[in-house]
Amino acid sequence: FFIFLAIVVVPRVVKYFESIKSNELFVLFALGLVFLSAALAEVAGVPAIIGAFFLGMVFAETKLAERIEDRITPFRDALVAVFFITFGMMIDLSMLYTIVPILLIAVPVALFYEVIMLSSVSYILGFSSKAATFIGTAMTGRSSEAIMYASVGSASPAITKGSELNPFAGAFCFVMSMVAPPLMKHSGGLTRALTKIIPKFLVYGGTLINRTMSKIILPSTIKLFERTRRLEALVIIYFVDLVCIMVLPFPYNVLAFVLGGLIVTVIYSTLESDMYSIVRTVNYDNLGVVTRDPGHISRFISGFVSLSLVTILSLAALFALWWASSIIVLIVYFIIVMSMSRSVYRLTRTPAFNINAKPVKRRAPRKKQKPFQPSFNAPADRPDPGWDFDVPGPEPPTRAPIRRTDPGWELGAPNFETEGAEGTYEPPRKRKSKDIAPAPAVESEEDKWGRL
Repeated sequence: FFIFLAIVVVPRVVKYFESIKSNELFVLFALGLVFLSAALAEVAGVPAIIGAFFLGMVFAETKLAERIEDRITPFRDALVAVFFITFGMMIDLSMLYTIVPILLIAVPVALFYEVIMLSSVSYILGFSSKAATFIGTAMTGRSSEAIMYASVGSASPAITKGSELNPFAGAFCFVMSMVAPPLMKHSGGLTRALTKIIPKFLVYGGTLINRTMSKIILPSTIKLFERTRRLEALVIIYFVDLVCIMVLPFPYNVLAFVLGGLIVTVIYSTLESDMYSIVRTVNYDNLGVVTRDPGHISRFISGFVSLSLVTILSLAALFALWWASSIIVLIVYFIIVMSMSRSVYRLTRTPAFNINAKPVKRRAPRKKQKPFQPSFNAPADRPDPGWDFDVPGPEPPTRAPIRRTDPGWELGAPNFETEGAEGTYEPPRKRKSKDIAPAPAVESEEDKWGRL
């Protein structure tokens, strides 16, 4: 009924609401729709508060959500105060001790679901690790829905121990409201602690999904992915089949489960082909991805999404038969996800890369080494044992001075004469040149006259 209301009735009513200019008339029509939805829910066997709740969910997706919220806020504040006063009067304080064991189990389970599961889902959808943890810790304080469900369930004759629901809901809401502020304050430290505890291959697989899904789900100026009508139609058919599994009796819900498996198979093939083009454009270099085949990452992400859809179908089918089977299904799901993450970790990542590693500090450049220069040390002077003084060493030989007399000059040979000839000096001899002709000998006067 509410699906029909959301698809057919509300879009037509919204167009009429947009044309209403009077605020009083707008408020009257809005309250009329709320009471009409509550009355139709009572006729269908659903509590009136649930009918009003679903109507609010439908109008939240329209353009009138902001205007309706502004006009109905005074009514909401007044009626919420009346509701909580009425609910407080329904709590029997003498029964609080009976709900303590249930409360000790419910609070840790709720904290695990809100902080761990919702944070993981938010991270997979594309939010950063700190933002995802903050979302999970902030959801711990939103336990007012428990009061609404308890007020409805306590009035139902089909529920056993309905008198304990109101005390339990009140105590549960009080405890969760006390725990939420410190968790939100220390969400950053909780993120760092979870990062150290979770295995590296699981962090790696979640980071691959986070970086890819952020390009699809989160708003961006650059659109790398366009939602196809085929994929949207498959998702709608999947959720319709999920409702059929929960509503239909035994023989038919099994057929709906088999049909859901076929739908998930088609979703996997469609999503894998779409993911391939996205993975090719996403940068995974700082994660240590070394593979050149985008198919490894696209198949991993498509397989994870398909496995999650199959797990939801299994929980819907088995919970009505045996509620404890849902725990077994979740454990098997977690084991398969870990094996998939380990497999993609080995296929696509270099082993030497560490996600948690600090930035590499480059070494200072080495100083240039000087060329090797051998050094010869003179031998130490050893004194003669027969003398009390050192004998002076020989003096170096003296070189002859250079004389430049004519073009045929040359350096004289060193003089190694003894001490007696130290003052004498012999001029250097000229070397005869082959090119210069020898000078004629001088003849005496007798020779000249003898020839004549």
